[in-house]
Amino acid sequence: MILIRTAIVGYARQPDYEVQPPGAPSMEERIAYTMLHNKVFRDALIAEGLDKNDHTLITLLREKEKERQRRGKRNQRSSKL
Repeated sequence: MILIRTAIVGYARQPDYEVQPPGAPSMEERIAYTMLHNKVFRDALIAEGLDKNDHTLITLLREKEKERQRRGKRNQRSSKL
């Protein structure tokens, strides 16, 4: 994903294909998840005086996970038809 974003900037255009598969976590979700679940990043948050249980990160992750689950259920229903 990072290399694709780098190429987008370097070539100053969007790729001809879908960059992210349907239902995949966004870059913001990946960063939030890593900050909350990786010890190195959690320790850095604490060292910087930020709350490791930052409401914004947790809310983002929970909302996106619920949205992904709803989409998955919808896709399952439509594939049964």
